[in-house]
Amino acid sequence: MFTAYPVDADHAYEYQEGPFVPAGPEVAVHLEPGDDAAVGRAAAGELTGVALIELTTYNIAAPVSGDDYGELLRVLSPVAAGFGLIVQVPFAALHESARKVLERLGGHLIEAMDTQAWPGSQIVGRTTVERFLFRLDSDSLEVLVSSASSLYDWVNPRLPEDSHFLRSDGSVVLGTVAQEDDAWLQLTPAEYERIAARIPRGVVLRPA
Repeated sequence: MFTAYPVDADHAYEYQEGPFVPAGPEVAVHLEPGDDAAVGRAAAGELTGVALIELTTYNIAAPVSGDDYGELLRVLSPVAAGFGLIVQVPFAALHESARKVLERLGGHLIEAMDTQAWPGSQIVGRTTVERFLFRLDSDSLEVLVSSASSLYDWVNPRLPEDSHFLRSDGSVVLGTVAQEDDAWLQLTPAEYERIAARIPRGVVLRPA
Protein backbone atom coordinates (compact mmCIF):
# COMPACT_ATOMS: atom_id res chain seq x y z
CA MET A 1 0.00 0.00 0.00
CA PHE A 2 1.44 3.37 -1.07
CA THR A 3 0.47 6.53 0.76
CA ALA A 4 1.11 9.88 -0.95
CA TYR A 5 2.69 12.39 1.40
CA PRO A 6 2.62 16.07 0.36
CA VAL A 7 5.82 18.09 0.11
CA ASP A 8 6.92 21.66 0.56
CA ALA A 9 8.99 23.80 -1.77
CA ASP A 10 12.33 22.66 -0.36
CA HIS A 11 11.88 18.91 -0.04
CA ALA A 12 10.52 16.01 -2.09
CA TYR A 13 9.15 13.12 -0.10
CA GLU A 14 8.94 9.48 -1.02
CA TYR A 15 5.63 7.89 -1.96
CA GLN A 16 5.47 5.53 1.00
CA GLU A 17 4.71 5.43 4.69
CA GLY A 18 7.34 6.99 6.91
CA PRO A 19 7.84 8.30 10.45
CA PHE A 20 8.13 12.00 9.60
CA VAL A 21 5.02 13.38 7.92
CA PRO A 22 5.52 16.75 6.16
CA ALA A 23 2.92 19.25 5.01
CA GLY A 24 2.60 20.91 1.62
CA PRO A 25 0.70 20.94 -1.66
CA GLU A 26 2.59 18.57 -3.99
CA VAL A 27 3.75 14.99 -4.16
CA ALA A 28 6.98 13.49 -5.46
CA VAL A 29 8.56 10.05 -5.44
CA HIS A 30 12.17 9.31 -4.56
CA LEU A 31 13.51 6.48 -6.69
CA GLU A 32 16.58 4.43 -6.00
CA PRO A 33 18.44 3.49 -9.20
CA GLY A 34 16.77 0.56 -10.92
CA ASP A 35 13.39 0.98 -9.24
CA ASP A 36 11.53 -0.25 -12.30
CA ALA A 37 8.41 -1.07 -10.27
CA ALA A 38 7.74 2.59 -9.45
CA VAL A 39 8.42 3.62 -13.04
CA GLY A 40 5.96 0.98 -14.15
CA ARG A 41 3.29 2.27 -11.77
CA ALA A 42 3.78 5.75 -13.17
CA ALA A 43 3.51 4.47 -16.75
CA ALA A 44 0.31 2.65 -15.82
CA GLY A 45 -1.20 5.88 -14.51
CA GLU A 46 -1.16 4.77 -10.88
CA LEU A 47 1.00 7.75 -9.84
CA THR A 48 -0.81 10.43 -11.81
CA GLY A 49 0.52 13.92 -11.06
CA VAL A 50 3.51 12.58 -9.17
CA ALA A 51 7.04 13.62 -10.08
CA LEU A 52 9.67 10.86 -10.16
CA ILE A 53 12.97 11.99 -8.67
CA GLU A 54 15.88 9.56 -8.82
CA LEU A 55 18.26 9.26 -5.90
CA THR A 56 21.98 8.88 -6.61
CA THR A 57 24.09 6.93 -4.13
CA TYR A 58 27.49 8.42 -3.27
CA ASN A 59 29.86 6.20 -1.34
CA ILE A 60 31.98 8.01 1.23
CA ALA A 61 35.39 6.74 0.20
CA ALA A 62 37.48 7.64 3.25
CA PRO A 63 36.87 7.93 7.00
CA VAL A 64 35.22 11.18 8.05
CA SER A 65 36.48 12.44 11.38
CA GLY A 66 37.35 15.53 13.39
CA ASP A 67 36.00 18.83 12.11
CA ASP A 68 34.94 17.19 8.84
CA TYR A 69 32.59 14.89 10.76
CA GLY A 70 30.70 17.70 12.45
CA GLU A 71 30.65 19.86 9.34
CA LEU A 72 29.27 17.03 7.19
CA LEU A 73 26.37 16.49 9.59
CA ARG A 74 25.61 20.21 9.62
CA VAL A 75 25.70 20.36 5.80
CA LEU A 76 23.27 17.44 5.54
CA SER A 77 20.89 18.68 8.24
CA PRO A 78 18.74 20.88 5.93
CA VAL A 79 18.01 17.81 3.77
CA ALA A 80 17.08 15.53 6.67
CA ALA A 81 14.16 15.69 9.06
CA GLY A 82 15.27 13.02 11.49
CA PHE A 83 17.85 10.38 12.28
CA GLY A 84 18.08 6.88 13.62
CA LEU A 85 20.34 5.00 16.02
CA ILE A 86 20.58 1.28 16.71
CA VAL A 87 21.07 -0.69 19.93
CA GLN A 88 22.08 -4.29 19.24
CA VAL A 89 23.33 -5.27 22.68
CA PRO A 90 21.23 -5.66 25.84
CA PHE A 91 20.55 -2.21 27.23
CA ALA A 92 22.30 -3.11 30.47
CA ALA A 93 25.46 -3.84 28.48
CA LEU A 94 25.63 -0.33 27.00
CA HIS A 95 28.40 1.88 28.31
CA GLU A 96 27.45 4.93 30.29
CA SER A 97 28.43 7.10 27.32
CA ALA A 98 25.80 5.39 25.13
CA ARG A 99 23.09 5.65 27.75
CA LYS A 100 23.92 9.32 28.23
CA VAL A 101 23.50 10.00 24.48
CA LEU A 102 20.06 8.35 24.49
CA GLU A 103 19.12 10.29 27.61
CA ARG A 104 20.19 13.61 26.04
CA LEU A 105 18.13 12.79 22.96
CA GLY A 106 15.08 11.68 24.92
CA GLY A 107 13.11 14.86 24.26
CA HIS A 108 13.56 14.37 20.50
CA LEU A 109 12.41 10.75 20.39
CA ILE A 110 9.73 9.95 17.81
CA GLU A 111 9.64 6.18 18.05
CA ALA A 112 11.52 3.17 19.38
CA MET A 113 10.90 -0.16 17.69
CA ASP A 114 12.20 -3.70 17.46
CA THR A 115 13.40 -4.43 13.94
CA GLN A 116 15.50 -6.78 11.86
CA ALA A 117 16.37 -4.22 9.17
CA TRP A 118 17.77 -0.70 9.03
CA PRO A 119 19.77 1.18 6.37
CA GLY A 120 22.57 -1.04 5.12
CA SER A 121 21.84 -3.94 7.47
CA GLN A 122 19.48 -6.85 7.84
CA ILE A 123 19.51 -9.75 10.27
CA VAL A 124 17.79 -13.11 9.99
CA GLY A 125 16.21 -15.47 12.47
CA ARG A 126 14.31 -14.42 15.54
CA THR A 127 16.85 -11.86 16.76
CA THR A 128 15.85 -8.20 16.66
CA VAL A 129 17.57 -4.93 17.53
CA GLU A 130 16.10 -1.73 18.88
CA ARG A 131 15.93 1.20 16.48
CA PHE A 132 15.42 4.70 17.85
CA LEU A 133 14.10 7.46 15.57
CA PHE A 134 14.61 11.10 16.58
CA ARG A 135 13.68 14.54 15.25
CA LEU A 136 16.63 16.42 13.83
CA ASP A 137 17.01 20.02 14.96
CA SER A 138 19.88 22.19 16.12
CA ASP A 139 19.89 20.69 19.62
CA SER A 140 19.79 17.03 18.61
CA LEU A 141 22.36 17.71 15.89
CA GLU A 142 24.78 19.07 18.45
CA VAL A 143 24.35 15.90 20.54
CA LEU A 144 25.46 13.87 17.52
CA VAL A 145 28.38 16.20 16.80
CA SER A 146 29.61 16.38 20.40
CA SER A 147 29.21 12.68 21.21
CA ALA A 148 31.54 11.31 18.52
CA SER A 149 34.50 12.38 16.42
CA SER A 150 33.86 10.10 13.42
CA LEU A 151 30.99 8.52 11.50
CA TYR A 152 32.46 5.19 12.54
CA ASP A 153 32.53 5.91 16.27
CA TRP A 154 28.85 4.91 16.41
CA VAL A 155 29.34 1.31 17.54
CA ASN A 156 27.82 -0.53 20.52
CA PRO A 157 28.48 -0.71 23.39
CA ARG A 158 30.31 2.64 23.71
CA LEU A 159 27.69 4.48 21.65
CA PRO A 160 24.44 3.64 19.88
CA GLU A 161 25.23 2.14 16.47
CA ASP A 162 24.90 2.99 12.77
CA SER A 163 23.75 6.61 12.86
CA HIS A 164 21.62 7.47 9.80
CA PHE A 165 19.90 10.61 8.56
CA LEU A 166 16.38 10.39 7.11
CA ARG A 167 14.03 12.56 5.09
CA SER A 168 10.51 13.23 6.31
CA ASP A 169 9.27 10.05 4.61
CA GLY A 170 11.94 7.89 6.22
CA SER A 171 14.10 7.57 3.08
CA VAL A 172 17.85 7.63 3.66
CA VAL A 173 20.04 10.72 3.26
CA LEU A 174 23.08 9.35 5.13
CA GLY A 175 23.58 5.69 5.91
CA THR A 176 26.35 3.97 7.83
CA VAL A 177 27.48 0.49 8.80
CA ALA A 178 30.00 1.65 11.36
CA GLN A 179 31.58 -1.71 12.16
CA GLU A 180 32.50 -2.08 8.48
CA ASP A 181 33.66 1.53 8.00
CA ASP A 182 30.94 1.92 5.39
CA ALA A 183 29.00 5.14 4.75
CA TRP A 184 27.04 6.61 1.87
CA LEU A 185 24.73 9.45 0.85
CA GLN A 186 21.56 9.17 -1.22
CA LEU A 187 20.68 12.49 -2.81
CA THR A 188 18.45 13.91 -5.51
CA PRO A 189 20.16 16.08 -8.14
CA ALA A 190 18.69 19.18 -6.50
CA GLU A 191 19.90 18.15 -3.06
CA TYR A 192 23.40 17.44 -4.35
CA GLU A 193 23.56 20.79 -6.11
CA ARG A 194 22.34 22.49 -2.95
CA ILE A 195 25.05 21.09 -0.66
CA ALA A 196 27.96 20.07 -2.93
CA ALA A 197 29.95 23.26 -2.47
CA ARG A 198 29.63 23.02 1.32
CA ILE A 199 30.75 19.41 1.74
CA PRO A 200 34.11 19.43 3.58
CA ARG A 201 37.12 18.87 1.35
CA GLY A 202 38.15 15.87 3.43
CA VAL A 203 34.92 14.05 2.53
CA VAL A 204 35.55 12.02 -0.63
CA LEU A 205 32.35 11.08 -2.49
CA ARG A 206 32.24 8.53 -5.30
CA PRO A 207 29.04 7.72 -7.21
CA ALA A 208 28.13 4.07 -6.58
